[in-house]
Amino acid sequence: MTDDRRRMLTEEVLGECWHGGYTDGVTPDGQWRMCTCGYAYIIPEKHRNRTFATWKDLGDLKEKIVEMGEWDGFWMYAATEFKEVQHKAGKVVWRKSEMSNWLMNPIRFPELVVGWIKERGRG
Repeated sequence: MTDDRRRMLTEEVLGECWHGGYTDGVTPDGQWRMCTCGYAYIIPEKHRNRTFATWKDLGDLKEKIVEMGEWDGFWMYAATEFKEVQHKAGKVVWRKSEMSNWLMNPIRFPELVVGWIKERGRG
């Protein structure tokens, strides 16, 4: 997944800051940098961008889509994508359990969200 896609998911879906665009600032103790979101960039480990390769990121995306009231629409988009993958693999019959396992892959899920957003004319 590219940084552009990660940034889109971070900003457009989760409504969070994509940390970057730092500016220098000065405190009585010396130099520090500010993120574009206004937080001091002091401890890099606490100020990292999401990778969208973890279960936490998958869960946060899923919960945000549900909170937006868009889960059914996303599910239909994902089902269509799954059917195409199954068709290309020569499978005619598929089960919901197979789709669930396919969908809940922490690498695939964010990519599906990106595709869904782009299909809707956003992103």
